[in-house]
Amino acid sequence: MAGHWLRRDSRIQMKTGPLYFAVIIALIASLILTEDGLAIFATRKLSGVMPAGWVVGELLMISPDGQYAVYTRGRYVGADYQSVLFSVPLEGGEPVSLSPDEYELQRIGQFEITADSQVVVYLADMEGTNQIELFSVPIAGGEILRLNEDLVAEGDVSDFSLTPNGQGVVYVADQVTDHVYELWSTWVRGGEHFQLNNALAPFSNVTEFRITPNSLGVVYKADEAVVMGYELYSIYINGTGRRQLAAHVQKFEISPDNLTVVYTADPDGHFTNLYRVSILGGVPVKLSEDFDGAGGSIFTFQITVDSERVVYKADKEIQSVHDLYSLPLAGGVPVRLNIA
Repeated sequence: MAGHWLRRDSRIQMKTGPLYFAVIIALIASLILTEDGLAIFATRKLSGVMPAGWVVGELLMISPDGQYAVYTRGRYVGADYQSVLFSVPLEGGEPVSLSPDEYELQRIGQFEITADSQVVVYLADMEGTNQIELFSVPIAGGEILRLNEDLVAEGDVSDFSLTPNGQGVVYVADQVTDHVYELWSTWVRGGEHFQLNNALAPFSNVTEFRITPNSLGVVYKADEAVVMGYELYSIYINGTGRRQLAAHVQKFEISPDNLTVVYTADPDGHFTNLYRVSILGGVPVKLSEDFDGAGGSIFTFQITVDSERVVYKADKEIQSVHDLYSLPLAGGVPVRLNIA
């Protein structure tokens, strides 16, 4: 028989045969020939028609909700490079400019998209003056807000990071004194500004910062007290509750549960060891054991997602021979993870 339906145990089946394959081919053909069917197989050009001389730039980011692509276009104007920022729905549509059209020599730098996919925050030199500032704009286009306060002559915003909840932004800038880089926070949709670091001595700077996973605080490294002697501080994102956590700090990370800061330091100037301290301050606890032989250092480390352990790489036993160790964040005996 060419093909027929059979009912077995309340399940409908169809035997294979010429009719079966004819039906499948007809279904596929009808799908391809419909507009919705074509959409499955079509490749969409998202960047639209660009004016002569413009190309798609190197910077590209997909929004967390998967609805938008944000990218740069660039071109040379004489010897100067100009770039502008655009967004476009991934399903297709007209690209929308996210940076002002009236500034001919603007240059777009780093940009990020908020966790709710609503706002794009970016660094830009809007007027070709080599002064980098911080801006935000709705991802679908709209009013562009400058987020930093007025900068001193030759001042710039050098770095920024969004809070995990997408509501705030923390940035580094020599906003008040040229070449003195300080830490500030504000809101991605505009509002009050907060200076997070204490007064800095000449030639001192904030060099690194991390935002807590719960978006409430910031931990930063700076040579506030001693030039080139880096201390570690924590502070709430609204600029209150600053605490010094440690000194002689090199690398640091915040635990996923927001409670602890793990860091490396060389207080004696000889060995780099691993420490932990409460993010609210207190007495630091040394986690790594003393080094044997001619010396050694902690090179890198990572905290587990449950905030229970820290894994680190060190040349504890033989200098320049690296091993991998694990130990509880609360303290204990390190366990070497790699095979001897």
